[in-house]
Parts: sequence; structure tokens; C-alpha cells
Amino acid sequence: MSHIEFPKIVTLGSLQALSQPKISKFVIHLTNTPTPRVLYLSTHKQCCELIDTPECKTCITYLQKKCEVKCHNLVYSSVQEDLESLLTWADVVICNWNQEHNKHWQLRYALFSDNQFVLCAEVQIAKALLDNTSISRLTKWRYCPDDTDIASSDEAHLLLSDDKCKRVIGVDKLAAHVIINEESMAISGNKQDKCHIFFRDETTEEIISTPLPTTWDEPIPTEELVEFHEPATNPHLEILEELVNTNFVIADDVIPEISHHRRTNSESTHSRALSEISVDDIFPKIVAAGKPGALQLGPIFDKVIELSGKELPNLLFIGTASFDRTDRFNSNTKRFREIGCDVRRLDVSAEDSNPCIEEMRFLVVDWANVIMCAGGNTLHALLRWKDVGLDLLIKEASMKGTVLCGGSAGAGCWFSSLHTDSLRPDNTKNKEQVLADLDDEDLADWAYTKISALGFIDAMCVPHFDVTGTNGVARSEDAEQMLQEDPSTPAIGVDENAAFVVVGDEALSVSGDGIATCHIVHRDEETGEVTSTPISVQESMNLEEVLESGQNSEDERSVMDVIHEHEEN
Repeated sequence: MSHIEFPKIVTLGSLQALSQPKISKFVIHLTNTPTPRVLYLSTHKQCCELIDTPECKTCITYLQKKCEVKCHNLVYSSVQEDLESLLTWADVVICNWNQEHNKHWQLRYALFSDNQFVLCAEVQIAKALLDNTSISRLTKWRYCPDDTDIASSDEAHLLLSDDKCKRVIGVDKLAAHVIINEESMAISGNKQDKCHIFFRDETTEEIISTPLPTTWDEPIPTEELVEFHEPATNPHLEILEELVNTNFVIADDVIPEISHHRRTNSESTHSRALSEISVDDIFPKIVAAGKPGALQLGPIFDKVIELSGKELPNLLFIGTASFDRTDRFNSNTKRFREIGCDVRRLDVSAEDSNPCIEEMRFLVVDWANVIMCAGGNTLHALLRWKDVGLDLLIKEASMKGTVLCGGSAGAGCWFSSLHTDSLRPDNTKNKEQVLADLDDEDLADWAYTKISALGFIDAMCVPHFDVTGTNGVARSEDAEQMLQEDPSTPAIGVDENAAFVVVGDEALSVSGDGIATCHIVHRDEETGEVTSTPISVQESMNLEEVLESGQNSEDERSVMDVIHEHEEN
């Protein structure tokens, strides 16, 4: 969230939206007080007096929460208390009038000054207050007027033909668009109503729309939000499909000095138990979770902190796989920010947003104690990292002891290969737009594929191991089929709420919920059957032995033998 947190504006599809618990709760959250003081401003005759009990249903929600509420009619009140004093008093200001009033300028001035209230208003009022302000001018957007079918209306075409307006935001009846200084987000009061971005297609001149997500807990930059429809789906995936066989594995001798240091450390720690080794002695240190959200679960979160060797590690978030979406940054780093970690982000998804190599080196190699990579489109991320040299910097950071972590794509990228859904139709920046555009049949028309990754762990990673994809195929079954066709590389399956942890030569499975775990996918030498064996949670095992036991080799010990040995010890 921006350092300056005002103005705070909640633009409503209708005042009825304020009676929706999710929206009213968020308004209260914005005030930073459990019982905010609420000022209801109206020009309607039925609200005539400045009283402590409102005559409008809009305020009932706040009265039930024992908030102090004042109603003030700008036209008919017999007690004309000074509006400036009221605005200074209020934590929340609810506006209800259907035409511009002569006090309009006073409200606008207060909104953009030091008065720290949250303004709640329908679209027409918010539009009048925001037009030609820095909030709408710099990002070139306007609100859609009430009761307008924007896709076919003359006003929509007029708005979008203006060079000063490239996007229009529409708000459904029981939804809200929240603005906090230079950031914004959408909230649905009933899960169906949404906010929408409307824009003109440069090729067809047609006005089309994109629904905005309503599941975010924090806002994102408005400049990013109004460009939410980009990039297009098909061209992006077609390019990726052509590059699916790219080799991303980094050779051991690319950084010879550090590689030698790594082998020396590895040999010196091989015979010691994981619990006896200082985290500063070992690398790589990897926490590969089944999904990004698993890193917020206590046992997995604690393991990342533990391996960093610091109470409050510096965390670098690399969001390339999620196309550097701020909402993914917010959700993936939330718990680390809440405990006080210094969290920064490195954006390289777009070709025109690359930082210089010196800046990347400082963040990746010198500054970060933990590097977290986002979930999303792994193939897109690996291609960008290879283009800008970020893959080599990540390896260098790993070899100096930096913790590497992530979920889904952010887990698989550390392995030599990855079972991925990178060619899934909605695995693009604007997943929401694709879901709205395609029918169920098109959304299910895709297949998993195996791609190369960075090679820090010599195995194929299968994240979301306990999940069935939108194509109707279970990850575990498809991975077993891949191993049947090519048993040369062992596979590690990671359930969504679990993490596969590698520390030097040792590995273990960590469960985030007490149920999920990791699995070794292996091929029986005698029968040729491929099966999956769960790994005991929190049992440290020798990584090389586990991976070798999972390969199609002459090794007489099975996967189960290796697991049972460690359970007995």
C-alpha cells in the first residue's frame, strides 16, 4: 500500500451495497477503528435533522456496531452545523444526493486535504469528485455513469474516444471500487456483482470489458488495475508452446569458484544429521511448496524463517511467473510483512521493465536472505530469467546460502524438470479475462507438459500433486504416466499444503496442515508399474539416496527400503 493513505474512497454501485457485510466491514477496516464516527450527508427531504439516530437504512449497519452516527441534510436541516466541522469529526462520510450541490466543492477540498475520513458514495458523486483530479488524470480512466449500458452507449464511445480517458470503470449494484490514494481494488457484496474495466479494442474499435477480481485483501496500483486486460491470451501461449523444449538447467561449472565451495561444504556435512548442522554451513536451501499459499501455513513458514538463520530475514519476491501482478505479491508475502520482514520485489516479466544488472545483483545476491518466486506460468518465468541473466544470479545467491522458496511454479523452478500447466489457456496475466471469455470446453482443452528448470535438485517436480486440473486430469496420474514413458528422472510430488525441503544433501517433507505430504514417484523394476510413495513428514533423509532409489536402476534397495531405514533411525 502507498505510504500516503488518503484519500480513501469507496465508490458504490448503489447505497444498498453498504448493507452488505463484506463491504461495510472493509469500510470500517479502512478507518483503523472498530467503531468509526459516521456522517450521513443528504439532500433528500426525509433526512431533515442533524440527529444521532439516522432515518436511512444505509446507516443501520454502523448503528448495530455501536458507531456514533450523525445525519445532515445539506438543504432542509433546521440546524445547519458547519460542514467543515462535521467533516473533521467524521471517520466515514456517506453521500446521498442525485445532483451536484453547492457544498460539493467543500467536500472535494476536504477529501484531498488532511481530513482522514473514508468517503462512501455512488458512482455519479464519486465521478464528479474525481474528474480532473490526479487520481483519474494520471491513469487516464473515468467512472461509467449510473444506469448506462456502456458497451453500446453513446456516452461510452464519447468517453473512450477522449485521449484523456483510455479506460472506464463500471460498478455493479452490490459491488464497490475502493481507492486508497494511488491504489485500488474491487469488492463484491454478494459474490456475483463485480467491477469492470471497459476499453476500446484498437483493432476492431469494439468496446469490451474485463471483470476485476473481488477476492483481494489489499489494493494494487490503479495504474496496474486499469491495464488488467493485458496481455492477450492466444498469442502469448503460442509463443510459449514454441519454446517448451528450451533447456534452462544451469551447468555446475558456470560459477566455478562458488560451485567448488558448495561441493566442499557438501562433503563436510554429508555424514551429520540435519539438526546438527548450522544453516550457515549448507546450501542449497530450498523450500518447494505445492501451492503459493502453503508458504503462509505455520510449519512451512517457520521452516523458511529457520533456514534463513534470521529472526526477520530480508525477503525478495520475484513475481515473474505471475506476470508481476501486485495482488500476487500481496498475498504471497503477507505473513512475512506482518511480522516485520523487509520485503522487496523484483519485476522482470515485461520486456520494457528490466532493472539494470547491478540493481538485480544487489537485490538477489547481496541483499536477500530469502528469495521467493511466485506461482503461475513457469515457462514464462524461466524464459525471462534466462533472457535477463536472473537465473545465474539466483544460482549465485543460492550458493552463498540464500533460501530459495516458492509454491507451484515457484517450487518447480528449482528442479531439473517440472510437470507444468504453463500452456493452460488461463495461465496468463489476466486469468479473469480468459475465464470470462472462454467456455468450459475451451478452458479444459489443454495438456500437462514436462519442461526443463534450473536444476538445483536433480528430479522432476510435480506441484499440486493431490489436485485434478481444469482439464479433468489428476496431476498424480499424469505424472506417473510421464514417468512410465521416460523413467530416467525420478519425480517428487508435492501436495498443495506441503513442502519438499532440501538442505544440503538432506531432504524432508513438511506438512502445512498435518495431512498433506510429499511423494516419491517411482517405477518398479520388476513389474514396470509406476506408483507413488508418501514421504514421512519431518523425517530427514539423504536426498541422493532417495532420488537414486526412485530411478529405473540396478539399485537393489527400493524407495520403501530407504524410507523405512530413516523411519527406524
